[in-house]
Amino acid sequence: MASIAIRNKLQETENRYLAGDIARASALGPEVIDADPGNAEAWHLSGLIHFTAGQPQESESRIRRAIRLDSSAVHFKANLAVVLLNRQQPAEAENLCREMLRVDSKHTKTLASLGTALRQQQRRAESLSVFEKAVDLERDAHALCNLATILTDLGRLDEAHELLLEARELNPELSEVHKNLAIVHRERGEAMEAQRSLAVMEQQQPDSEYTHLTCANLLLDEGNAVEAMERYQAAISINPR
Repeated sequence: MASIAIRNKLQETENRYLAGDIARASALGPEVIDADPGNAEAWHLSGLIHFTAGQPQESESRIRRAIRLDSSAVHFKANLAVVLLNRQQPAEAENLCREMLRVDSKHTKTLASLGTALRQQQRRAESLSVFEKAVDLERDAHALCNLATILTDLGRLDEAHELLLEARELNPELSEVHKNLAIVHRERGEAMEAQRSLAVMEQQQPDSEYTHLTCANLLLDEGNAVEAMERYQAAISINPR
């Protein structure tokens, strides 16, 4: 069992992480692991910190170690699924989500991950069903965005648009809403509306690959190939995958 000092240090690390102080959390995390290398929670938290810091490969390695130390902690597996989706490994992520949902069938965050895993595998009808279930359980902006995304894939643009307007009302600070609105407006041929949504995206996440990608697509629609190419290259530099 971890000593009181180690538990306190782990709690301080988690508090820093939750507060968004990733630099301090990153500095504290190794101290806990060095003092107690068999502490599964410390490895899991370290994995979350690395993921937030933009290091998904290292995050995956650390969360997997946490699972080896404590295979009963289903929240480790749920978070590993999120990392795997980021790394485009949807089949294993799907299996982890289904394992989690056998424990709690109404866990909305895991339903969101499962829907995304199915979408990445082009299993759109299954993805739609999962996202609809998540919205039925909790009609928040994240769930509405996920459902709108798969509806956009299916060409059901009017339905997606209505859901995104509702999501924007619920949480106008959620950049995912504006990204998806820009995409839907572009698909509907509404260039000016797409540009307005893109402008909000650029304020919220100026260095996001999705911001550059969406802008590049709009520039290409307008026949501005040179600037579009620059934006595509910016997106690739952020995320070479």
